[in-house]
Amino acid sequence: MGRMMVDQHNKKILVVDDDESTVNILRRMIKHFGVSDVTTSMSPLQALKLVEAADSRFSLILSDHNMPDMDGTEFFESVSKISPDSRRMLMTGYKDVDIAIDAVNKGAVHHFITKPWDNDDLLLKLETELETYETSEARKAFLKTVELQNKGLYKLALSIRQADKVFKAEIAEKLKKIETLKKEIKESRRQNKYDQGVFNLHDQLSKTIVIEKETLLQAFDYCKTEVDDAMARIAEIYGLEPPKDSLSRDQLAGQIGKANAPAEAFDVIDSLLHYMGKHAEPLLFFMGIEALGSSGFHDYKTVPGFVDLGVSMGLIDPSIVADILDDMENDPSTSDDGIGTLLLKKGIVNRVNFSRIRVEQRFIETYLADQVVAEALRVDGKISEKQVQQGFIKQLNHFRETGSVMSVGELFASAGLVDPEEKRVYFDEPVDEKNEPEQGSKHHEESQKNIMDLVSLQVSEDGTEAYLRIPLEIRAEINISSIQAFLETHKIRWGLVSENLISKFLKYSKDPDKKFLVALGKKPDPGQSAKIEYHFNTTYQRPGTIRADGTIDFTNRGDIPFVKDGDLLAEIVPGTESKPGVDVYGSRIDPPESENSELRVDRGASISECGSRIYATVEGQPTLDPKGYVSVHKEMIIQGDVTFKTGNIDYPGNVVVTGTIREGFSVSCIDLTTSSIQGADINVQGDLNVSEGIISSKLSVLGNVRSRYIKSSEVEVLGDVVVTREIMETRILCSGNVDNKSGRVTESLIITKQGMNMGQIGTDTAGRSTIKFGLDDHIKQLADKADTQVRKNRSKIEVIEEEKKLIEEHLFKLHKEASDQSFAHESKLRRINEMKQALAESKDKQTVKLSRMKEIKELEIGLDAFENDLKELFASQDRLMETVGTMEAKILTLNETIEKIKFDHIVLTELVMLEGPVPDVKIHTGIKTGTQVVGPNASMYIKGDVKSCRIVETGLSGSGTGLEKTLAIRDL
Repeated sequence: MGRMMVDQHNKKILVVDDDESTVNILRRMIKHFGVSDVTTSMSPLQALKLVEAADSRFSLILSDHNMPDMDGTEFFESVSKISPDSRRMLMTGYKDVDIAIDAVNKGAVHHFITKPWDNDDLLLKLETELETYETSEARKAFLKTVELQNKGLYKLALSIRQADKVFKAEIAEKLKKIETLKKEIKESRRQNKYDQGVFNLHDQLSKTIVIEKETLLQAFDYCKTEVDDAMARIAEIYGLEPPKDSLSRDQLAGQIGKANAPAEAFDVIDSLLHYMGKHAEPLLFFMGIEALGSSGFHDYKTVPGFVDLGVSMGLIDPSIVADILDDMENDPSTSDDGIGTLLLKKGIVNRVNFSRIRVEQRFIETYLADQVVAEALRVDGKISEKQVQQGFIKQLNHFRETGSVMSVGELFASAGLVDPEEKRVYFDEPVDEKNEPEQGSKHHEESQKNIMDLVSLQVSEDGTEAYLRIPLEIRAEINISSIQAFLETHKIRWGLVSENLISKFLKYSKDPDKKFLVALGKKPDPGQSAKIEYHFNTTYQRPGTIRADGTIDFTNRGDIPFVKDGDLLAEIVPGTESKPGVDVYGSRIDPPESENSELRVDRGASISECGSRIYATVEGQPTLDPKGYVSVHKEMIIQGDVTFKTGNIDYPGNVVVTGTIREGFSVSCIDLTTSSIQGADINVQGDLNVSEGIISSKLSVLGNVRSRYIKSSEVEVLGDVVVTREIMETRILCSGNVDNKSGRVTESLIITKQGMNMGQIGTDTAGRSTIKFGLDDHIKQLADKADTQVRKNRSKIEVIEEEKKLIEEHLFKLHKEASDQSFAHESKLRRINEMKQALAESKDKQTVKLSRMKEIKELEIGLDAFENDLKELFASQDRLMETVGTMEAKILTLNETIEKIKFDHIVLTELVMLEGPVPDVKIHTGIKTGTQVVGPNASMYIKGDVKSCRIVETGLSGSGTGLEKTLAIRDL
């Protein structure tokens, strides 16, 4: 056997097999191995009784799989309940490997041995399992000892705890009272701070900030901080005692009273107010501007409609009014007043909310008109930008506090910023149309026509905004009627701004380049597209965890999802309904079509009849591949290497190989985790994790690749490539990123769609490497492969269709022959029936009748043979029709395969072509001279060794053709 005997005298082993010779061989071999206590059984039922009756549990149970009454998997499932600590090993034939793997995965079996077994391999696994059992037993004994010791310590601690419990309860009660008092004091101080702050600062601050509780408290803090700073400086100037804490009003009065003379006391107050005003006011002003912007009024370009404003105010439920307004809002003849009145009559808005929305509309209209006039005042130098902002803040505060609309002109006048005449001219004077010539005057009409010829109309691309460009020189000469006629001529009818806004713009706007928004339509609401919600973790930790040195820890498998037959895997979550818009011409704007979310399934999953859900049809691991297909598979675990013993592996699920995939073998699966790959052909639909390295292999991976090193291989990857050590003499074609930050590249070609994060490229002795980034070579190669597959399938279809055509021609001849024979058959049958009827009615002599009967008999015999020939003809037809049906099914399958290839390629292309960061190459250690670097539009050879750097593609001024691209080396 080639193994030394070891001391296993304290172990008990049970061997179960229905073959007597196998039992005897195993008993002798195990005893020679050093285990003296070996029990055998030729029946699994008897073995279960032995396990139940045993004085001490068996260390290890070794059982065959194929046995009468109960197979090995069922036997071990029962054993695991009776003696869960016993180690369990299953023996099975080569054809039952899948069954054994299933038993291992279910947890009923710790190891399996294939028949015929290798003695050394069997004894090695026996020794491993016995060591595992011994370690487990020792650990349990240790924990038992610790448990007994802890019980003694617990009793000792219990008495101490009881004494401590009363003391802690008293402390907790006192702390609770203290905490309650602290909260009451804190709330009292906060309320007092708010009350005092609002009372004392309200009048002054309402000119600067939007009056709300939080903004006032913030303002109070600003001012109080400045007061504290001021008092500290003033105390230093006048020789006063520096304040220890923030001063209250009483403390301030006390400090002033310490001054030596009344004049000094006034100086203190004057200095304090000056300091506070100088330092706190800018903070308050900018806080006010921020609050004004957040009010929402600043975003309005025109007065919003009744419904839109009501929805934004939270006074109208959009879902209730949607159906009622679909027709009304798209009808240019329906006024906003009419819509509001209709909703009031239907009880959708009550009287109070109706009035609130109307008042809000009136305020917005005044606000927009005042914006134009205030801008004119600022341009004319009457007021400053800061005063304009303060005026609108005061206007907003007044509206929020009183609900009444006040022109900002009144606020400017009350503050003395504009005199009464300026207020009248800028704000109160109505549009002066009484001095215009009569509307019917030819001179007037001709004059207005000539002026309007200088006005241009600009409509946004989507038709929801219309602007007028009116030269500054003619604005004062245009009247509103002319503008309305101009808009009607151009059929601008929906969402027109008010006459008041037009008149304000014409009279006060001083910006020559300003365009005036004259109509605002309603943009369509695209709604929200439906999306797919997955009910399993689609980004779980793939089998095996990568260690820092690049190897994989097979014991740490991560949180792998598991589903049962019938579990919900994914479903389409409906989006929100889209709504049409209206352009400034009053025409309906259809919303863009939302993207459909399509469910795709592969093996182990099915789509529900309603087409909106995916369910598992088997139990196993759910997977979402890069092409969007959901599938469910059981995981296959290969203990050891992929060799002649296992053969090639083509498995529609995840595969874990604890050893090496050897030369000449192939593996196709979803996710693959293995120790190493040597000379193999790998096709993976998901991720590939390699603990050690890859040598002389060909890889095609749709997910990501992680390996310690790669040598002399061809690697095609849709995702990213992470290599922790060397890349040698290898060609990598990648649609993601390549990360070799801590490694080295020699004599290799690396092409990526994205960027690279590299350590060292090249050495003094190795041949030259070429790196290409930002290129679509991989997706182009995938496209070429897809085209080749499509061409091959189409060629197969052509061959089948040619054969099918020949068969159909032959079938047609058979149809014609069958038709002719059927007609002849019917004629003969009709002739026989007529002769029989004539014979029955005949009064001829008996000899004549016998002659006719003989003739009929001969015809019937011929008819039987004819019918047999016809049946054979029909059978030939059936065979040919079945062949044609088989061919049509093959053609259908090939066409479906072609469509799937095309669709998968489109999905992969869209996935790869998603916009990402600008690709570049990062070199962390260095890049050797002679290395070729190729970008999307430029290339270069490295001249002279370069240390850590970053290589990017940039543009230089060209000679008449725009920018020429070049590669630049920059600091990392």
